[in-house]
Parts: sequence; structure tokens; C-alpha cells
Amino acid sequence: MTRRKAHILFEKFGPGYMPANLTGWLLLFTYLAFVLPFLIIPEMVFPHSRIVSGYQVAAFLLFWWLGLRFARRHSA
Repeated sequence: MTRRKAHILFEKFGPGYMPANLTGWLLLFTYLAFVLPFLIIPEMVFPHSRIVSGYQVAAFLLFWWLGLRFARRHSA
């Protein structure tokens, strides 16, 4: 009989092995933490600004691209 190097609880540990519901909540809170300061607050400070609108489009596309990469990496 061989001796185990790690306890079975810690063999599958890390973000790649998180349950889907925990990963979803983590992604949601991370997204909200970035959306409020980077997308909504500039619109409140400078309403109807073209620079803010362009910035919001660029930030949205960046978040969308990161979400697609995350989903592709963690999909079954």
C-alpha cells in the first residue's frame, strides 16, 4: 500500500476546481466591483459626454472579452 502525498480534500484545490455556482458568484461580484466605478460613475459625473461614451464602450468590450476567456477556460 502506497502512502498518499496529500489529503484528498486538498487534491482538487484552486480556482480551476471551484464549483460552478461559486465561480458564478465570484465572477458576478468581480464584474459589479468593476462596473460601478468604471462604467456608471463617469456617466454620473459627466452626463452626455462623448469621451465617457467611448470609454464605456471600450471598457464593456474589455469586460466582455475577459468573460469569454474565463468561460472558455472553465467550461467543461
